[in-house]
Amino acid sequence: MVIRRMNTVLVKHNKILFGIFSFVIIISFVWFFTPGLDGSMFFGHNPSSPNAVVGTVFGEKIKVKDFQEAMRERMLVLTAMTGRDSSHFRDYINQSLFDEMAREITARKLGIAVTNAELEDFIKNNFAMFKGPNGFDPALYKKFAENMLGPEGYTLAQFESFVRKMLAAEKLGKMFADGVIATPNELDMIAELQLEKFNARMVSFPFSAFKPSAKPKEEEILSFYKANQKLFMTVPMLKAEIVQFAYTVPQITPSESTIQSYYKAHESEFTKDGKVLPLAQVQGKIVEAIRVETGKRLASEAAKKFRDEIYDMVAADSVETGKGQVDVFAKLAAKHKFRIVKTDWFSPETKEIKGIGREPALVEALFKTSPSHSPLLRTSLAGENGVYVAASTASQPSRVADFADVKEKAESLLLAEKSRQAAKEAAYDFAHKVMAQKDPASMLEALAKKSGGVVAKLPEFTRETRPEEDAVAAFAMQVGSSLADKTISSAEAGPDGMILVFLDGRKLPSASEKAAVSKQLEGLLQYSKQMLQQGSLVTWIRANSYNK
Repeated sequence: MVIRRMNTVLVKHNKILFGIFSFVIIISFVWFFTPGLDGSMFFGHNPSSPNAVVGTVFGEKIKVKDFQEAMRERMLVLTAMTGRDSSHFRDYINQSLFDEMAREITARKLGIAVTNAELEDFIKNNFAMFKGPNGFDPALYKKFAENMLGPEGYTLAQFESFVRKMLAAEKLGKMFADGVIATPNELDMIAELQLEKFNARMVSFPFSAFKPSAKPKEEEILSFYKANQKLFMTVPMLKAEIVQFAYTVPQITPSESTIQSYYKAHESEFTKDGKVLPLAQVQGKIVEAIRVETGKRLASEAAKKFRDEIYDMVAADSVETGKGQVDVFAKLAAKHKFRIVKTDWFSPETKEIKGIGREPALVEALFKTSPSHSPLLRTSLAGENGVYVAASTASQPSRVADFADVKEKAESLLLAEKSRQAAKEAAYDFAHKVMAQKDPASMLEALAKKSGGVVAKLPEFTRETRPEEDAVAAFAMQVGSSLADKTISSAEAGPDGMILVFLDGRKLPSASEKAAVSKQLEGLLQYSKQMLQQGSLVTWIRANSYNK
């Protein structure tokens, strides 16, 4: 019955079935006989498929299975080179692996080969796992093959092939950099740039010299206040309740073994003239240090115990509100008769909390809490004077201050803004007047005086001169070295005024001065050019690569 029905289907649909079979056969032939065509065309769209293509290099496909294989190869090589487990390098290797594979493929396509001697020299001198007391140890090399390569399904010949590919890629980079030289003209030009000396004058327009004489009207101050409200924000404020477990020094007598252990662990603290002092000479200091450490440890343990007790009760009673958590804190503190310090309002800039002392870390930690829903510090906090368990109880968020409270500040800032604007306009006007002169150098000081500017001669400087003690002069020198002779820079705002620089002239170095730095500059210039070549190689490879 079944056979008869199948025959009926075949007879009835023979044309359709013949077409399907023909299509499958044709595709199979095309797939098998076409160079470069593989399963990725039909089955490689799944990103996790071994045949999925992750990228191409000069038209050559890199598939998931190639990428995974290269990862395994590098992990083995890195383990052998460092003598350590390389699994923690996996993320780093993964990020750079495609570029490394691209270099290896490029080296192969360019026919760059690594000789057996080069391979042998590299393996003997660069792998920690193969080094014995007298250098390279063949027995360790064989042991690596048995214990690490074998279980991974590799042989020594395959391992050496991995290394050979990596060396070829490195050789590719060296090939691009080899032959790079620093020409005499280049060295001469670099020496001139480095040793050229400049003579310049700095012209400043102090903001303070342009302060308006007339007092601004209240309407003007109010308008400035409204337009710049971010300048008038109040600081956030907080109140808190704090239990301090103060550091004390218990008068304990440490055992001899404890003293000995401390002495050995802290020998560097007990030296004089490069020699470790005898134990008998420093035993008193050691006993005191152990007592101090013990006091801190006991305070920390007590604070942690109290903090854990609070957390346990909050969790057991499902206390979710901030007030409820503070109540638990207060209840347990009273139970243990711990003193609670209830603070006044304090800000993030508060230096000292009344009843506690200077504890900046505690202030910072409390401002990360929220009185409404998470007032408790997450853990007990070790500070300068003790260990703390604390909770914030009230807060005042930052807001725009009332005009009446900041009127004086607004007036001061408005006057400062007007001073800056007036100085800026005077500096711009001065620069235009200077460049309009036939002989700007001779007229500079007279024009500056008339415009309200102050002229100061800068000491002779080079492009590398940067006085650390005077940031304004350093900036002026940087600006001056980029100017043409007898020209003035544009006005720039400094911390106290507008700054301009006029370059009077420059002096080129002598032949002997250039010769003195030529050797040093040759190495630097050659290295820079080699790096440029390496960069060009990377750019060329990436331009011919595609990484999904």
